[in-house]
Amino acid sequence: MLSKLNSNIRPAALLLTILGGGTAHATLSHTGSVSTISPSDYLVIGSSGNGQVLINGHTHIQTQGASIGQASGRTGVLTVQGPDAKYRAVYYNSGDIRVGDYGNGHLNVTNGGFVSTDDDLYIATRTGSTGIVQAHGAGTQIKVRDTIKVGYAGNGQLRISQGAQVETRNATYVGYRSGATGYVNVGGAGSLLDIHCGVRIGYYGNGRMDIQDGGRVQNHGTAVVGYKHNSQGILNVADRGSVFTTYSSRLVNGYCGTGRIDISNGGQVFNTRGDYRNNAISTLAFGLSADYLADDFWAMNTAGDILSLGLLDVYLSSGYELGANQTYNMFNVAGTTSSMFTGYGQDSSLGVFGDHELYISYTGGNGNDIVFYTLDDPTHGGEPSAVPEPVSIALGSMGLLALARRTSRRSK
Repeated sequence: MLSKLNSNIRPAALLLTILGGGTAHATLSHTGSVSTISPSDYLVIGSSGNGQVLINGHTHIQTQGASIGQASGRTGVLTVQGPDAKYRAVYYNSGDIRVGDYGNGHLNVTNGGFVSTDDDLYIATRTGSTGIVQAHGAGTQIKVRDTIKVGYAGNGQLRISQGAQVETRNATYVGYRSGATGYVNVGGAGSLLDIHCGVRIGYYGNGRMDIQDGGRVQNHGTAVVGYKHNSQGILNVADRGSVFTTYSSRLVNGYCGTGRIDISNGGQVFNTRGDYRNNAISTLAFGLSADYLADDFWAMNTAGDILSLGLLDVYLSSGYELGANQTYNMFNVAGTTSSMFTGYGQDSSLGVFGDHELYISYTGGNGNDIVFYTLDDPTHGGEPSAVPEPVSIALGSMGLLALARRTSRRSK
């Protein structure tokens, strides 16, 4: 069933089309602005049957909120496509957008489309649900007044690509409840996730965030990877131009849960206002590439102190080989470094990678930064006599996280 809903759309007609048995399709298209639905009405897609709604160019729709994939076993799809195609969920404290409520939900915002909600964006709301939100293309925007919960109780994904931007005025949670799984991917130059009040990757559940190919995440609040007991969180930042920045008092890798922060192939992480803390069961991983040989280009940057360090994992980014007498800028610390990685003291060997042995120093840069270095002797097992010439530090550069495929793991 295909319904063309133009001009003065009545709520009853819209809901009947979307909720009808079998599979329903509704195309909302118009050359001019469409009259808004009454704000007191709620948009439901995929209840007694599967449903799809397309809102395309120059069409504006407004409801109190939305449930996309409302019923268990049903699939709902809302696509907002093209310049000046807009969907708004209005009324603060009642204007949720739920993508995957009890069923399977998809929200696709593409090619300059716009979606906003005055309340929360839930992705995979109930146990057993799945939800996928995709924002794609330059000019595409999703704006959330309250929180974004990716994988609230089910399996949720948020994908931001090719210059699209997603903003929340509150916090973002990835893997919210115990047993839930959340995944966020920010990829491509100009792609941005803008968080105004903190991020938790792995809150009670399992969460993962990948930043790659020049994507960016900026967070105005405390960032925690692996927050609650039994939670697991992963933050991967890969590729030159990919950056995770937190403007807060602290960046924490493993609070009560297990975290992994993985920076590789020119990706960067910045904490511009506070300290870094890593618990004993969480890992800070570095994938080496030539990017980190450049002066004033550091994988990890903190404006405060290193309060604690846990586990360390070092590998080579895909296709990269070490050379002799090289210094890799790993952790730029504006404050003090009073901790060492478990099992690795000053000038410890991190293993043999190809023809060269790699060492760690906690006195690089301005004397308190963490660098990795090689010597001129390609033979293995020799004692390091000195750290190569220190490099200067700077916090001015900005970049993102991503995970490059491992080609060599550290050996002891």
